[in-house]
Amino acid sequence: PISVKVTAWYTMFMTIIFVLVVAFAFKFSENFRMQAAAGALQKQVELAARRPDKFDEHEDDVYLSTYDHNATKLKGKLPSGFPQEAPLVPNKGVQKFRDNNKEYWYFDLPIIQPKGAPLIIRGVISVDKMNRKTDLFLLGLLLGLPIFIIVAALGGYKIIKHGFQPVRAISATAQDIGETNDLSQRIDIGPGHDEIHQMAASFNTMLAKVEDSVQREKRFSSDVS
Repeated sequence: PISVKVTAWYTMFMTIIFVLVVAFAFKFSENFRMQAAAGALQKQVELAARRPDKFDEHEDDVYLSTYDHNATKLKGKLPSGFPQEAPLVPNKGVQKFRDNNKEYWYFDLPIIQPKGAPLIIRGVISVDKMNRKTDLFLLGLLLGLPIFIIVAALGGYKIIKHGFQPVRAISATAQDIGETNDLSQRIDIGPGHDEIHQMAASFNTMLAKVEDSVQREKRFSSDVS
C-alpha cells in the first residue's frame, strides 16, 4: 500500500535527521558543556555579589564563599577536593584547577562595599559533575532514539492512512462500478477543496457524461427497433 511506502520514506527521513542531531550533540557537547559551566559559574558569582550577606553557599552546582582583602575566608562553602589555600585571582576570569583527576573551575569577583573593607566572592564548580550530567543527557538522547522512531512511524502511518482514506473510497467506488456496470453510482468523500476532492468531482462529472451517453445510446437503439 502507498501509505506504507510513504510511512517508510517518512520514517527513514526522520531517522536520518535524528541521527544527525545526536551525532552533532556528541561532537559539540564538550564545547557546549564548557560554555554552560563557565556561564553558570559567572552568573552565580555575580548574583551573589549583589547580596554578599544573604547568598546561598551552594546554588546551581556552584559553591560560593567570601574572603576579605587578606584572603581570609569569612563564610561560604568549597567542594571537597578543592584546596582551601588556592590563591585569589580577582578580575582574571575563569580559572581552572585539577587535582586527583578532578577538575574544578573557579571565578573570583571583587566587591567594593560602601562601608567596610572590600570583599572577594569566589565561585567554584566541579566540571566532572557537569560532565556526568551531560553524559547522562546524551545517553538518554541515544536511548530515546528507538522510541522516537517507533512513535514517529506509528503516528505517521495513522496520519497518512487517514489522509489516503478518500483515495480508497474512490478506488472502491470505481471497482464496484466496474463489477456491476451501475453508472448511476457517484463517488462520495464528503466536502472539501483539496486535490483529492477535485479528482473525485472530475470522476463524478465523467461518470455523469458516460451515463448520459449510454442512456442516449439505449434510447436510439430502442427508437431504431
